[in-house]
Amino acid sequence: MRQTYQNVKEKEAIAVFYTGNFLIDFTDSLTFAVYVVFLYKSGLDLLQVNLINMLFMIAIVFLQVPTGAIADLIGRKKAVLFASLLAIVGYTLYPVYRNVYNFAIAELIIAISMSFSSGAFEAWMVENSTKQGFKGKFDLVFSKNNIYAKVATIVGGLSGAYLATVDLAMPFYVGGFLSILVFTFLYIYMVDDSRELVTFRKIKPAFSKLIKISKDAISYSVSHKVIIWVVLGGALIAFACQPLNMYWGIKFNDILSDRIYLLGWIWAVIAVFSLFGAQLTKYLIEKNKNYSQIMTISILITVPSVLIAAGSSLAATVFAGFMIHEFGRGLLSPIQRAYINDQAEESKRATIFSFDSMSSAAGSAIGLLVFGLIAKAYGINVSWIIAAFVFLLVIPFYKKADSFIAKS
Repeated sequence: MRQTYQNVKEKEAIAVFYTGNFLIDFTDSLTFAVYVVFLYKSGLDLLQVNLINMLFMIAIVFLQVPTGAIADLIGRKKAVLFASLLAIVGYTLYPVYRNVYNFAIAELIIAISMSFSSGAFEAWMVENSTKQGFKGKFDLVFSKNNIYAKVATIVGGLSGAYLATVDLAMPFYVGGFLSILVFTFLYIYMVDDSRELVTFRKIKPAFSKLIKISKDAISYSVSHKVIIWVVLGGALIAFACQPLNMYWGIKFNDILSDRIYLLGWIWAVIAVFSLFGAQLTKYLIEKNKNYSQIMTISILITVPSVLIAAGSSLAATVFAGFMIHEFGRGLLSPIQRAYINDQAEESKRATIFSFDSMSSAAGSAIGLLVFGLIAKAYGINVSWIIAAFVFLLVIPFYKKADSFIAKS
């Protein structure tokens, strides 16, 4: 009996972590399938839709480290609760005034919320589960959480699309309401870890840390040619993905004659196809396939399928092309991580992953601007066709990285 109680006690913080993250991921994903359609039908053009998301990308890059530093100072529970309060405000504010300025403010609030919660909850779980006597592997905890997150985002996206059949604003209002429940759950069940009162003088080093991470990563990458080519390739992939990420909802909604609930099912299938691609990558790596060969296979799957989706007006053909492209793209992310894991020194690996993430976010932001201008001037299909050919430019980056691996 005592042993059973001890086992439960050891996993108490982990259970709160799983449950809280599931609720957060479900809440956030309510808008995923209909977010762009909502903005577009609220009067924004294709460029403005992208600029709203570009603001989010830029905010995440510059806020990630400072908000993490604040969480370390004031306590992770307070940081996560503050994130929940911001989510309540952001989701509720979003549909109130349907203009680009209100959307920009709401998007920034949500970006700050996600920046506060992203690392703080994980750090809280590790610290408290260790105090509670947990002796298992945290890698397995995070792996299981990723599975729960995938389920939450699929179910959340699907649910949000059905809510949107009542009103396109409904997923945002429900998201605000659920954020209240998330706040209440976390307030009750997260163990308090109160720390110092935060001041600018105390968080100022976080900005220095952000600059230092960037300088160290750039210096290391420039001196290790494999890394710089892989990071640049990843940024180019992020650049090319943006019109596909942003405009699929508008394109499918037009083809499906405003049957908005179907966007939820399309979102669910997208997630499944992407997951299949990622699983195939693991299989190919285990079979000792060359990384750049897998990357080339991925690009050669992605490019023609995007061209098919862009060139057709038939729902079935567009659907098939888009899902095959998602499968191809699903191959890419594990390869990016595999290159860095293999080539970066262990002491520099976390820094390089941060740099890679920041570079991809920068590529995404530029892609949102460039393809927003293209789509506004020439239409969604043209932006997809150009993106397909940009994907082809990725292959030489990884071939170049392999050439340096061969020389080393």
